[in-house]
Amino acid sequence: PIEETHPNSIITIGHLTEQKGTLLAIDVAESLKETGVAFKWYFVGQDAKDHDYKLLVKQKGLDDYIKFIGVTSNPYPYIKKAKIVVHLSYFEGKSIALDEAKLLCKPIVVTNFSTVNDQFTNDYNATITSYDKNEISKAIIELLGSVKLREKYQQNLKTDSKSNFSEIEKLYNLIK
Repeated sequence: PIEETHPNSIITIGHLTEQKGTLLAIDVAESLKETGVAFKWYFVGQDAKDHDYKLLVKQKGLDDYIKFIGVTSNPYPYIKKAKIVVHLSYFEGKSIALDEAKLLCKPIVVTNFSTVNDQFTNDYNATITSYDKNEISKAIIELLGSVKLREKYQQNLKTDSKSNFSEIEKLYNLIK
């Protein structure tokens, strides 16, 4: 379970695969550790076993920083307890994990995969980064450290959620 007392808890939800950015995330975690940032990064999802991620974490001395939760039928408690969501995928269609994070109004750092702009606007409701580990690390540090930025993203996600809800209600009224 996520340590509620940890001030900088990060969560990533999705399969543990290179395509979904797991290797990149581990490199970013190593970079965060090297800069002296205190954090716990939780990964919720199935291990595709394309790499030995647990061994890699151990080799990089990140055991105290990264925890693999595995598959869970209900990721919401984990998302709710995390300070931020980080999603470093190289490819997504429509990400359910990101939709869940949006519904819970969690501040998000996300990579610039081809459909990211269908779900997010940079510096409005998320920080969209390249695949450069230093840029990602900087974005995470900024979001973890800035209450103002996190609140801005949360407020905009809440506003977007309400506007989407009203559109869904309109659609239901048309169906009646």
